[in-house]
Amino acid sequence: MTPVNSPAGITFDTREFDRALKEYLLATSLELSDALNRKALRIAHGALANTKKAERSAIEDLGLRTASVKEYTSEKTKKKKVKRKFDFAEDEAIEKYLGARSKAGRSSGQSFENRKAIAKAARKWIAAKLRSIGFLRSGWIVSIKKLSSLVGEAYQRPADVVSRSANLGRCTPAKPGLNPFALIENNATLGVRWNDSKAAALGQKLATEGLRQAFVVETQAMQKYIADKLQETANKFTPPKTSTK
Repeated sequence: MTPVNSPAGITFDTREFDRALKEYLLATSLELSDALNRKALRIAHGALANTKKAERSAIEDLGLRTASVKEYTSEKTKKKKVKRKFDFAEDEAIEKYLGARSKAGRSSGQSFENRKAIAKAARKWIAAKLRSIGFLRSGWIVSIKKLSSLVGEAYQRPADVVSRSANLGRCTPAKPGLNPFALIENNATLGVRWNDSKAAALGQKLATEGLRQAFVVETQAMQKYIADKLQETANKFTPPKTSTK
């Protein structure tokens, strides 16, 4: 089977998926451990794709907007990267920053020495939001990268996830032998200092819903595979009728 730990530590009903997986493992010609790893990979891909991420445009509208974008290749890693330059709308950013602090029940600027200090904090606040785009989704990168290598699929890190994702997830691939299992885990919400409980709850809800949708899609895919196999077997004994003119 394929244990999956959701980012929120929240569980949901996977009995239909478990039934389909058991039937799929009986029907497939793949080695058991290979089949499990491929299904775990599909779940991780699906969870990443179905986890909603913040829109860059909405965050930039807080007062820190992209002025230019330049692509370059890192001399160290030889990977393509993007460098952005920003225009800072100071008045707008300060207003929205103080409004957010007030809404969260914090002081409205009294703790700052002067306007320059408030502007610096506002810019840092928006920049942190921009850096966190795709953070929840990044918890699946470890599993996708490791399992892709095992099953012989090319891996390319999505552009809209945070780059420092090594500690955001965990993966234990299935190994050949009796009762193999694969484990994929998203730890993106563990050890994170959320701004408030509402933000934490929203992050957990989004991450778990993405994982739930991945299970639904993969369950349907396995059910179709099983149905096609059954029909293929039935056709050997009773060939489908063909119309004649």
